[in-house]
Formats: sequence, C-alpha cells, structure tokens
Amino acid sequence: MERLSQKHKLFVEAYDGNLIEAMRVAGYEGSDMYLKQKGELLMEEPLIIEAIKERSKYIASLKNAIATREERQLLWTQIMKNEDPYRKEELDPNGVPIPEGNIPIPIRLKASELLGKSEADFVDKVDVTQTLTLSDIILKSYDKESTKSIEDIEAEYYKMQEDKELPAPENLDDLI
Repeated sequence: MERLSQKHKLFVEAYDGNLIEAMRVAGYEGSDMYLKQKGELLMEEPLIIEAIKERSKYIASLKNAIATREERQLLWTQIMKNEDPYRKEELDPNGVPIPEGNIPIPIRLKASELLGKSEADFVDKVDVTQTLTLSDIILKSYDKESTKSIEDIEAEYYKMQEDKELPAPENLDDLI
C-alpha cells in the first residue's frame, strides 16, 4: 500500500462495493458518471486490486476477533446469572469442586444493565422532531374524505401550530 498515492489509499480504505462513494471519499470530484468511469479504471490497476484484497484479508481476520451481538448478550447473560464462562473449575483443598457463584453483585448488575440496553428495555433519551405544513394538513383532510372548507383547514393549522409551537408562516397563501 506504500506505493499508492494518498488518493488511492483513501479509495482503497473507503471502497465497500460502492464505487462512486469511495471515489468521493478519496477526494475525486465530478458527476456520478465521471466518478464511475474513473473508479472502474482504478479497479483495473493491479496495485489497487492487491491493496483491496489485502484490506479484505485483514478485515476477515478481525471478523472472529470481534464479538457478535449474540456473543456479547450470551456473555452478559451468563455473568448476570452468576455463571462465569471463563471460570475454570476450582477445587477446595480436599479436591471437591467449589460451586460457581462468586461474581460480585455490582458486576452482575452491570451485565444486566448492558443486556437491557442492548434490547432497548429502557430508553435514556428520546428526541422527537416534527415538521408540520399546511400541505400535510390538507392531505390529511383529503384522506379523511372531509368536506372542510379552506377556513376550517386554516383554523386547524393554526391550532396545531399553537400546540406544537411552530413559527407562523408569513403568508398562508405561499404554503398552498
């Protein structure tokens, strides 16, 4: 990879199957057509092909090193249940196995919390943003097969505007 230019290195790192996006990330500019054509030429260069293959091998080697969601959840569940999956059987001085159950409560509670978060059992913060336009209200009124007049629709809009604290339009006719 040392023999590649900086743009080519960026392209190799960004390439995930989306040729045009990788070209943009690498700093190339132009229309999608131009970027596609230029990217296809890059994909024919032996150094680029070799670098992408090396990167793919590296990523594949990491695949087994990084725990999957299911693996993390299994570990947290075992710890929460006071079962240490990495614990080797311990024997007392008489050679009798020492039973499991020596994981401290704070660690078990943390495992329980991580499990709950991973399953969205509770939510720390929720942000809701809504944009309401007169067009939305009009479309909504047609969906209900209403016979509302434009005055009724305007009144409904202003009522919703007050409820949601939306800024008032300068000219209602501009929204239609």
